[in-house]
Amino acid sequence: MNTQNNNEINIGIDTGQAMLDIHVRPTGEFQSVENNPEGIRTAIRFIRKFKPDRVLIEATGRLEMAFFCAAYKAGLPVCVCNPIQVRKFAQAIGRMAKTDKLDAQDIAYYGETIKPAFTDLKPEKLPVLICNSTSSSVKSLTTRNESINSSVRRGWVKCSPTLYSVTSLNSGS
Repeated sequence: MNTQNNNEINIGIDTGQAMLDIHVRPTGEFQSVENNPEGIRTAIRFIRKFKPDRVLIEATGRLEMAFFCAAYKAGLPVCVCNPIQVRKFAQAIGRMAKTDKLDAQDIAYYGETIKPAFTDLKPEKLPVLICNSTSSSVKSLTTRNESINSSVRRGWVKCSPTLYSVTSLNSGS
């Protein structure tokens, strides 16, 4: 543990279709919740008690959107991270194994070490597509659009589906 940052709380979230795996750094607490509206509410309650400096979640292309909306609306300091950068960071520190729990740990450690900027997107203007501008394609944008619209229709995301924008995670860094 980096002792100069030991008062800082970074929470890493590995996002899957079914589950959100949450790791709190430096306490080491871990919780898994379902990636659905009730699970997201449980995650927000769990995270709030730590008063985190950062809540970091990887941009999966769509699976993080409902959590991002809820966390942003709850006033949590959310950072949507580039998964390639997180993976390269994990490899640089010698992490070769890859599980959901280890990914959540790596995301939290990445936040503590790199201190990425907060993602300042307005959920009411979602769906916002977060992607690396060098690798986006019409097909992936269409797939994301359909997935986000599906989440909005299901009521998982209470956001307006009218404004679309593409933001590079590398801009401003």
